[in-house]
Amino acid sequence: MIYDSVKQWFLGVLAKEQKQPEPIITLREEERQNAPATSPNRCPQCGSNLFVEVTGTVKRCQQCGHQGTVPARPASVPPTFTKRTGMPSQCPACHSSLLTQIGDGWRCGACGHQPQMALPQGIARSQLETFEYPSAEHQRKFAQGFNSALWRIVGPRR
Repeated sequence: MIYDSVKQWFLGVLAKEQKQPEPIITLREEERQNAPATSPNRCPQCGSNLFVEVTGTVKRCQQCGHQGTVPARPASVPPTFTKRTGMPSQCPACHSSLLTQIGDGWRCGACGHQPQMALPQGIARSQLETFEYPSAEHQRKFAQGFNSALWRIVGPRR
């Protein structure tokens, strides 16, 4: 089938060079009957099996150029449902629309307002001076970081 189409194209090029009329491309009836009628790649106009999908909704015959539509197919990937967040359309503090979703909450890109700020559990300032480590291993791991943070908050001891 492809051999015949290449042969016809080559004869057409030769005819143009010799300035003779181009040969008429016809599909023999036995070839048309050989292509199954239910084949999805069969061109409805010329009967060739070169009817390929160009985009998601268009098929085009590579032999005669006939274009047709593709029947709709169901989605191959199931839709994903996510938890809706109550993100407003603009910031209540500065009325800007530059909002960014962060985890379950949101943050304003203009003023930095973030109403649902999740902070880690910490130690109250009143308990900083009397803090005791739960274990010796905990003290060994976190003493340097805790002491430097304490120094930044409280200041050096005199």
